[in-house]
Order: sequence, then structure tokens, then C-alpha cells
Amino acid sequence: MQNTLTTFFIQVPPPFELLASEEAELKYKLLFNEKLQTTVVPGGFNIEVEYYKGVTLNHYLKIPNKILLVLKTFKCRDLPKLFNQISKFKWKHYIGDKTPKFIINTKQSRLINTSKIEKTLVESFKRSNQMFLSSKKEKEKTNDYQHFNLYIQIIDDNCTVSLDTSGERMSLRKERIQVGLAPIRENLAAALIYQTIKNLKGHYNFFDPMCGSGVFIIEVNNFFKPTTRDYAYKHFVINIEQPKLTRLKSNISFNLYGNDKSKEQLQICENNLKNCQIECLLSNEDILNIEKKDLKDCIIITNPPYGKRVNIEDSNFENKLVQKIKAVIDYKYFGLISLNRNKKNILKFKNGGIPLFFNYY
Repeated sequence: MQNTLTTFFIQVPPPFELLASEEAELKYKLLFNEKLQTTVVPGGFNIEVEYYKGVTLNHYLKIPNKILLVLKTFKCRDLPKLFNQISKFKWKHYIGDKTPKFIINTKQSRLINTSKIEKTLVESFKRSNQMFLSSKKEKEKTNDYQHFNLYIQIIDDNCTVSLDTSGERMSLRKERIQVGLAPIRENLAAALIYQTIKNLKGHYNFFDPMCGSGVFIIEVNNFFKPTTRDYAYKHFVINIEQPKLTRLKSNISFNLYGNDKSKEQLQICENNLKNCQIECLLSNEDILNIEKKDLKDCIIITNPPYGKRVNIEDSNFENKLVQKIKAVIDYKYFGLISLNRNKKNILKFKNGGIPLFFNYY
């Protein structure tokens, strides 16, 4: 498997599939000095690479949710066929004798009852473990890990079986030690950052005027830095040499600035930045009352309260915020998350199920 091509599906939150594939192509080139071919589909993109290269991407890709190892594809119109295919696979090479959590998705298929599908899968794993006994060493490597996930997708009677190499979703970086009020998910923040900076080179100031727990500051600082948390692939029975994790060379750098009106939120941000060993100049001001700042070539990205999870008293707050930023900061890009759509240069996405727009000014 080390030198043969393996198929991976990189799962991405919509509408960032194309953007995430561009991130992967860039970082794969920086990591392995090779061109990566991606095939974008709804919900993510497919790649064919050597196994160790595919799992290594867990540490470097910031926009995706999961990296799935595609193990089998086959026609399947009934439960006996599903049982036969799954039970004859040597799962012990990956997860020992553990039974994973099943994530099942069916569409336009004769197999539509997910409860019956899951029951069949459980029985097929029992049979596989009886047929292919795991050694003591294989059991020891997998016993303590609790996040093995197997994805079963049956569309038009075509079944794809994929093993989750990430475990917990990739947006859980384990870098922030405290969470603020109504934060944006880390991978969504990374997507908005990459959309803004992907064509830029050189040195810039980065400013989040309502920084909360510091998600945008951490994500922009760590965009080319590997995430070192635990991943499911490290607990697979199959052995690979663990990758040497180093920061990727990039052609962009930042001085970091953050501000928040709340002293409590600012303290949370300071604690998180200290944990990540990130240098950032923080200030505690009401953004609507700040004076002109000497931040030339500034990139501003912020997630202000918009009345859904954090209430705002002034219905005209967003417009006042935009006008104030325009008046006091010489910015190059200014991106703001909002419930409202600007007339141009927007991205539409969801955070915590809430439909949002990312507007540029």
C-alpha cells in the first residue's frame, strides 16, 4: 500500500469544495513537491495518492471536515450482498477486532432502511472477526481508541465503503483551551481566510476588531502550520512511518492585531493565543469608538454579533461598524460575516445551521 495509489474522499462543508481542493493542491505541492489532481464533487473532492501522503494531509488541510479512505465500491441491491462484501473484508488490518460507528447514507437505492443496514453491518463485522482473527498486537494497537467511523454510501445501488482517517472532525484542532460566545467553526474561519489571502504575497497587518476567543487570529497564524492532535489513522493496525510535521513555507506573513469590547472575551482570547504561542497585540475598545489606526495594507476579517446567538440592541449596528472601519483603517480587504447579503463579492454558507453571508467591503 505504501507505493500504490489509494483513493481518498476529502469531505468539505459546502460551498467550499473548490476552495478546499485549491488548498489541497497548494499544500500537497509544498509537502511532496508533486502536483495533486483533484476531482471536485458535491460535498468534497477525490484524490488518488500514496496512502501515507493521504493521511498526512490530516495535519495540514484546514478547510475540510474529514479525510476518508475509500476501501471498496460495489453494486449492492440487497442486504445479503452487503453482508457478503463487508464480512469478507479483512478489517483486522485497519481496526483490529473493533466494530466502528456506522455513518449511513442512501439515495435512489433499493436499500433505504438504515436500521436494517446497520444491523447487517454489525453482523458482518462479527463474521469478519471470526474469520480473520486479530493478533494480540493488533488488538492492543486499536483497543484504546474510540473514534473509528465507517462511512457507507449507497447511491443508485452503488455502494462505497470508506474508513475515516481523521476520527474527530478536523475543525477540532485542540488548539483553543477556552471557547467564547457564538464562535465560528475553525474550518469555516480558515475557508474565509484562504478565500481572502490566496492570491496575496508579502507582509500584511491582520486585524479582527471583534475577536472573541481568537478563532480568526489563530487560523490565519496557523494556516500553514501542521495540527498535531491525534487522528484515527495513527491507531490503524497498518504501520506507516509517522510524518515529520513542519510548518510549510509560504509567501505571505502577518502582524496580528485583535480587539474586543468585552474584557472577559479578550481574556479568553489572550489565554488561547498564549496556549498556541502566538504573538498578537490585543486591545479592549468599543469598535464604534476607536480612533484612526496606523495599519496599512490591513486585512480585516471579523464575526460580529448579528442577533441570532448573541443579541444586539442596535439594529443599525452592522452599518455603523462598516462605516467606522472605512473611516479609521486603511484596509486592503475587509470581510464581515452577516445575516444580510451585500450587493457584491459574497460567499453564502452555514455556521451552526444558521445561513450566513461573508461580505467584502
